[in-house]
Amino acid sequence: MPWPTASDLQTFLTESGLTVPEALASTDRVDAAIAEFESLSGWKPFAAITSTRHFRAGLRGTILPLGAGLLSVESVVSGGRTLTEGQDFWLIRHLGSDDFPAEAIEFACAESLADSVVITGLWGRMEDPSPAARLGVLQLAASMTLSSLAEQLAARPVSWQEGASKETYSRDLGKIGAAYRGAGERIARTFLRTAAGL
Repeated sequence: MPWPTASDLQTFLTESGLTVPEALASTDRVDAAIAEFESLSGWKPFAAITSTRHFRAGLRGTILPLGAGLLSVESVVSGGRTLTEGQDFWLIRHLGSDDFPAEAIEFACAESLADSVVITGLWGRMEDPSPAARLGVLQLAASMTLSSLAEQLAARPVSWQEGASKETYSRDLGKIGAAYRGAGERIARTFLRTAAGL
């Protein structure tokens, strides 16, 4: 399942008993929450994307730290030569577990590498965000949305009425937002990327 959308955020807030203007529960807030979740967890990207990354060989020994998670490899090329997994290189997985992405590559021989290594593959922590990761992003986005609304309400009335529709906003929205932030940050930290895998 992909990352949450603005519509998912609006549903999350509504199901939590909160009504906020649609313009506040925006795609920009969800995107900011995803970026914050990735920053807190240390996995960027968190949800997998296929891309090509270029590295300067400059290896200490035969290990190349990737600086990100690599779920699968399409190709590893050095000096125009395509290298073979299991013969020319091996993936070093986070915490040594196949349940985690690789965070480094060990090469059979550093002398055989050219000045650069080009890796194409599926980069990220997991292919699709888990339900827990999605919840963490929704909580962070809800926090941002409620904080923004609380700031706006500080200078405005806390209720409005238009025809038969009436809405009253609580001045406690900032506190509710802070609670969501704390919960979202705790979830992100459960995915914390550590150097222990290398």
